[in-house]
This record gives sequence, structure tokens and C-alpha cells, in this order.
Amino acid sequence: MTASYVLGFAAVLTTLKSRICNENAWEAEMEGDTTAQKQWDGYDKFGTFFIYVTTFLLVVQIVGIEREYVSVMCGRAAYSGIRGA
Repeated sequence: MTASYVLGFAAVLTTLKSRICNENAWEAEMEGDTTAQKQWDGYDKFGTFFIYVTTFLLVVQIVGIEREYVSVMCGRAAYSGIRGA
């Protein structure tokens, strides 16, 4: 699995989620139910946040950033694969 597949899938999910939530919010507005409309807007925002966070975590794992590499970036230890010249 590559990062481009994950990003593409996330874009498709975001579009589908947005269409579903906007349609249901519009139907709630037409019925005069402002509470349900606000709930669907909240579901839309939460879904977007969830998709973004999940995509970020998957892409980070795919790229290969692990705890060891992050600790190197923080200056805690030298990367074990690179020895002094």
C-alpha cells in the first residue's frame, strides 16, 4: 500500500461523507428541525477530523517514521544504521 492510495481513498471518503451529511442536513432544514441540522453539521465536522487523523497516521506509518527515527530527530540518539565516518 502506498501513500497515494491512502490519500486518494481519504479524498473519496471525505467527498462521500460530505455529500451524505449535507443531504441529511438539507432534509432536516426542509422539515424545520434545526437541532437535527446542527447534529448533521457536527457529524460532518467530526467525520472530517476522523478521516484526516486516520489518514495522517496511516501515511506516517507508510512513510516509515517510527519512534526510533523520531527520537533521532529530537537529538536523543544517533541513527543505528549510520556510523561515524
